[in-house]
Amino acid sequence: MATKQNTFHAVLFDLDGTLIDTTQAILESLKHTIHYFTGVTPKESELRPYMGLPLFDQFALLLPRNEDKACQMYVEHNLSIHKKHVKSFPGVTSTLEKLKANGIKLGLVTSKRRHTAIVGLEIAGIQSIFDALV
Repeated sequence: MATKQNTFHAVLFDLDGTLIDTTQAILESLKHTIHYFTGVTPKESELRPYMGLPLFDQFALLLPRNEDKACQMYVEHNLSIHKKHVKSFPGVTSTLEKLKANGIKLGLVTSKRRHTAIVGLEIAGIQSIFDALV
Protein backbone atom coordinates (compact mmCIF):
# COMPACT_ATOMS: atom_id res chain seq x y z
CA MET A 1 0.00 0.00 0.00
CA ALA A 2 1.45 3.36 -1.03
CA THR A 3 1.29 6.20 1.45
CA LYS A 4 0.60 9.71 0.38
CA GLN A 5 3.19 12.21 1.55
CA ASN A 6 2.01 15.48 2.98
CA THR A 7 3.40 18.31 0.91
CA PHE A 8 3.95 21.85 1.98
CA HIS A 9 5.12 24.93 0.18
CA ALA A 10 6.52 27.11 2.94
CA VAL A 11 8.11 26.88 6.37
CA LEU A 12 8.17 29.69 8.93
CA PHE A 13 10.96 29.87 11.48
CA ASP A 14 11.49 31.77 14.70
CA LEU A 15 14.96 33.27 15.11
CA ASP A 16 16.19 33.33 18.72
CA GLY A 17 16.65 29.86 20.13
CA THR A 18 15.58 28.21 16.88
CA LEU A 19 18.04 29.25 14.18
CA ILE A 20 20.58 31.21 16.19
CA ASP A 21 21.78 30.92 19.75
CA THR A 22 21.43 34.36 21.28
CA THR A 23 21.02 33.28 24.90
CA GLN A 24 24.32 34.64 26.19
CA ALA A 25 23.96 37.94 24.32
CA ILE A 26 20.48 38.38 25.79
CA LEU A 27 21.60 37.57 29.32
CA GLU A 28 24.66 39.83 29.11
CA SER A 29 22.55 42.70 27.77
CA LEU A 30 19.93 42.28 30.48
CA LYS A 31 22.59 42.22 33.20
CA HIS A 32 24.29 45.30 31.73
CA THR A 33 21.04 47.27 31.50
CA ILE A 34 19.73 46.32 34.93
CA HIS A 35 23.08 47.10 36.53
CA TYR A 36 23.05 50.55 34.93
CA PHE A 37 19.67 51.40 36.44
CA THR A 38 19.98 49.66 39.81
CA GLY A 39 23.68 49.20 40.55
CA VAL A 40 22.99 45.49 41.03
CA THR A 41 23.94 42.76 38.58
CA PRO A 42 21.31 40.01 38.71
CA LYS A 43 22.17 36.33 38.40
CA GLU A 44 21.43 34.70 35.06
CA SER A 45 19.03 32.30 36.81
CA GLU A 46 16.99 35.32 37.94
CA LEU A 47 16.70 36.60 34.35
CA ARG A 48 15.90 33.40 32.47
CA PRO A 49 12.17 33.42 33.35
CA TYR A 50 11.80 36.75 31.50
CA MET A 51 13.44 35.54 28.30
CA GLY A 52 10.99 35.12 25.46
CA LEU A 53 8.85 38.06 26.49
CA PRO A 54 8.96 41.12 24.24
CA LEU A 55 11.73 43.44 25.40
CA PHE A 56 9.43 46.25 26.57
CA ASP A 57 7.42 43.74 28.62
CA GLN A 58 10.61 42.43 30.25
CA PHE A 59 11.58 45.91 31.36
CA ALA A 60 8.03 46.74 32.47
CA LEU A 61 8.51 43.94 34.98
CA LEU A 62 12.21 44.41 35.75
CA LEU A 63 12.60 48.20 35.58
CA PRO A 64 9.15 49.80 35.84
CA ARG A 65 8.96 53.43 34.66
CA ASN A 66 12.28 53.03 32.80
CA GLU A 67 11.11 50.82 29.95
CA ASP A 68 11.92 53.11 27.02
CA LYS A 69 15.40 54.07 28.21
CA ALA A 70 16.14 50.48 29.23
CA CYS A 71 15.07 49.16 25.82
CA GLN A 72 17.33 51.67 24.07
CA MET A 73 20.31 50.81 26.28
CA TYR A 74 19.69 47.07 25.92
CA VAL A 75 19.51 47.23 22.11
CA GLU A 76 22.70 49.27 21.85
CA HIS A 77 24.60 46.94 24.16
CA ASN A 78 23.16 43.82 22.55
CA LEU A 79 24.24 44.91 19.07
CA SER A 80 27.73 45.76 20.35
CA ILE A 81 28.23 42.19 21.65
CA HIS A 82 26.38 40.25 18.93
CA LYS A 83 29.48 39.12 17.07
CA LYS A 84 31.04 37.85 20.29
CA HIS A 85 28.04 35.91 21.61
CA VAL A 86 25.70 34.98 18.73
CA LYS A 87 26.10 31.84 16.63
CA SER A 88 23.94 29.55 14.55
CA PHE A 89 22.94 26.17 15.85
CA PRO A 90 24.57 23.13 14.22
CA GLY A 91 22.77 21.93 11.09
CA VAL A 92 20.76 25.10 10.56
CA THR A 93 22.44 26.15 7.32
CA SER A 94 22.32 22.72 5.72
CA THR A 95 18.68 22.23 6.72
CA LEU A 96 17.63 25.58 5.27
CA GLU A 97 19.60 24.89 2.07
CA LYS A 98 17.91 21.46 1.66
CA LEU A 99 14.46 22.97 2.10
CA LYS A 100 15.26 25.75 -0.37
CA ALA A 101 16.67 23.23 -2.90
CA ASN A 102 13.35 21.38 -2.73
CA GLY A 103 11.41 24.49 -3.69
CA ILE A 104 10.16 25.32 -0.20
CA LYS A 105 9.66 29.02 0.53
CA LEU A 106 11.29 30.09 3.79
CA GLY A 107 10.03 32.79 6.11
CA LEU A 108 11.39 34.23 9.32
CA VAL A 109 8.96 35.47 11.97
CA THR A 110 10.43 37.17 15.04
CA SER A 111 9.57 39.77 17.65
CA LYS A 112 13.20 40.93 17.49
CA ARG A 113 13.76 44.37 16.00
CA ARG A 114 14.43 44.15 12.26
CA HIS A 115 17.97 45.55 12.32
CA THR A 116 19.04 43.24 15.15
CA ALA A 117 17.43 40.25 13.42
CA ILE A 118 19.32 41.02 10.21
CA VAL A 119 22.61 41.30 12.11
CA GLY A 120 21.99 37.88 13.67
CA LEU A 121 21.16 36.37 10.28
CA GLU A 122 24.33 37.87 8.81
CA ILE A 123 26.47 36.46 11.63
CA ALA A 124 24.98 33.02 10.97
CA GLY A 125 25.46 33.46 7.21
CA ILE A 126 21.81 32.76 6.41
CA GLN A 127 20.44 36.23 5.66
CA SER A 128 19.96 35.65 1.92
CA ILE A 129 18.12 32.33 2.15
CA PHE A 130 14.78 33.70 3.38
CA ASP A 131 11.95 34.73 1.08
CA ALA A 132 10.24 36.81 3.76
CA LEU A 133 11.14 38.43 7.07
CA VAL A 134 8.42 39.49 9.50
